[in-house]
Amino acid sequence: MIETIEDTRSFFDSGEFAEVVYLGANISILGIFDSNFDETIDITGRRVGLRCINSDVTGVNIGASITINRIDAMYTVRAKEVGARTTLLILEQI
Repeated sequence: MIETIEDTRSFFDSGEFAEVVYLGANISILGIFDSNFDETIDITGRRVGLRCINSDVTGVNIGASITINRIDAMYTVRAKEVGARTTLLILEQI
């Protein structure tokens, strides 16, 4: 059971599940990128998501740009779903 923010942060180890992504030019955060997040939102029912720790993305707004170097791609934040400890940023490739 996840009790504290430290417990949550343990899931965001860049050597395991998470990776470093960039917000703009100078801000980097850890996030868990999912290019096949399955939830009905459009015709295909698939969307791209980035799960992050809430405190890391409080200043991220709809329309913000995110770069994911591993796949050499840029995305725009289209929606933001804030949970108890993590936020799911819904992304669209640009």
